[in-house]
Amino acid sequence: MKSRRVLRYMCDHCSKGFWEKNKCLRHEPLCLRNPERVCGSCKELKVEQHPLSFYSEDIGLWYHDVDALRKLAQGCPLCMLAAKMAVDADMYSNDEDRWNDFDYAAEVKRVELEKYPDEIPF
Repeated sequence: MKSRRVLRYMCDHCSKGFWEKNKCLRHEPLCLRNPERVCGSCKELKVEQHPLSFYSEDIGLWYHDVDALRKLAQGCPLCMLAAKMAVDADMYSNDEDRWNDFDYAAEVKRVELEKYPDEIPF
């Protein structure tokens, strides 16, 4: 029988495991659970990115209202998703209806249609 020890790299924010250190290092700055994350969608949309703590200040205003969350996140679907994930992890993890009002794929499609209105979708 053979045995060996294997080194695994873990994200400090979401505990996702990686076999290679460079993949973990690429993941951590973009991790949705990272309070200091860098949002690629905000850069592409040319809007100012807010830290995750910004969304927890007015949670009662947007938790069940996608339009209010969209306004706070300036239309960025990744920031909307990160805010929902952060709040669910902290406070409302037992709420059965917490995701019924948010559809990430629909938000991405909405942003693409706004950005490229003349292109034909496949």
